[in-house]
Amino acid sequence: MTIASDAQYEVVLSGVRVPASARIGAAGSGWATWHDTMLDGIVLARRPGNRRGALRLEITVQYAKDREQFDKPLGAFQAIAHYLADAVTAVDGAETLVYEAAWARAEGRPIERLAADGEAVRVQDLP
Repeated sequence: MTIASDAQYEVVLSGVRVPASARIGAAGSGWATWHDTMLDGIVLARRPGNRRGALRLEITVQYAKDREQFDKPLGAFQAIAHYLADAVTAVDGAETLVYEAAWARAEGRPIERLAADGEAVRVQDLP
């Protein structure tokens, strides 16, 4: 079990032979191939999450404009505006990380750090 409460499993394959025509990558490059694929997957998986975060923010901002309290829209209150500003920063930052990671991958640059940063900024988990 990880900190995120994800179940982790180990798969051991002993004595398995894979014909060259069924391999992904060169013989003996399994971990490197998996690592590259995993990094691509992390970057690709972040995009839909970021989009959900942006849509949630859009709905929340509209609600803060429409809902009134004490004859003022909720968004006019400084405390609410601060929360919304924090959310905009998180959404924009996560989106930038995804674009930067995709660009770095396309340029053949390492994306290990960018993929990890993208995992750290999980916009869809915003309150």
